[in-house]
Amino acid sequence: MLQRIQTIWMLLAAIVMALLFKLPMAKSLKNNEGMVLNGSLESIDHVALISVNALSLVLIIAAIALFKNRPLQLKLNAVNMLIALALPIAAYFLLRSEQGQGPILSLVPGSFFPALAILLLILANRAIRKDDKLVKSADRLR
Repeated sequence: MLQRIQTIWMLLAAIVMALLFKLPMAKSLKNNEGMVLNGSLESIDHVALISVNALSLVLIIAAIALFKNRPLQLKLNAVNMLIALALPIAAYFLLRSEQGQGPILSLVPGSFFPALAILLLILANRAIRKDDKLVKSADRLR
């Protein structure tokens, strides 16, 4: 399981998504109110952000555990890419609904973690397809 490169890519994506529980996604440039009370937006600041991030993390771990079912791994990774894309979008709309005309935030390294997770999942999907192609070609030789 761990000797396959797609498992390493998915494990790195899981680590990136787990880091979002600790690192801020954005810093507030406005007076601190609402969800950015402490001056930074973290995924633990709202139940919706926690649930989206946790769902993403659980799906990555499930995809790692399903290493024998490559088509299901591909599907789980595709769903997980959409969920990782939904995380910053959900954060933006939650802040916008809370602060009126829109939040004034500066980006921090944690802002790019969902995009990094998507990139790592794309690399994992490429490796899964390559592995699947190798298995199918070996089946033809039998």
